[in-house]
Formats: sequence, C-alpha cells, structure tokens
Amino acid sequence: MRIAELYVIFHGLCIAYDAGYMEIILELDSRVTLNLVMSDVQHHHTYNAALSSQIVRLYHQDWIADFHHALCQSNECADGLAKHVASTLDALKF
Repeated sequence: MRIAELYVIFHGLCIAYDAGYMEIILELDSRVTLNLVMSDVQHHHTYNAALSSQIVRLYHQDWIADFHHALCQSNECADGLAKHVASTLDALKF
C-alpha cells in the first residue's frame, strides 16, 4: 500500500541515527502513513508490517524522535525538491 513511503521513512531514520543526530522531527504529509507507522495494529501486507515495526524500533532508540502530520501546503519545498531529484534521476537513465 505505502511501501515506498515507509521505505523512505525507514531509510531517512537510519541515516539520521547513524549520523548521530540526537533529536529529530519527522513531518509526514500523509496522515494514513503516519497512523500506519504509529499504530500497533498488524497490517495486511507483511512488508508493510515489517517496515512499520523497524520504523517503530528506530523511533524508540536512544534519541528524541517526534513524528508529526504536516499539511501538503506547508511541505511544498520538500515536494519540489523530491520532484526535482526524481526528474534528475530519470534524465540519468540509459
């Protein structure tokens, strides 16, 4: 369902944790994904459940991690940057 979003969250948290950040704020513009990550309910798709549990494991590490919902309008900069990176990667494909 939201495998790509979950993978990006997981990968970003791994990078931040490995870099030694002690306080992070994760803002998601998808309330569905935020609820999926923060709920204890088992999910229908095994891969979603596995990624969600890994994200929750990282959330509970020895740092301060806050997850918040952000409106899409307030996240325009991140959306623009993501689209730019995606278009750059598409241009590099052979």
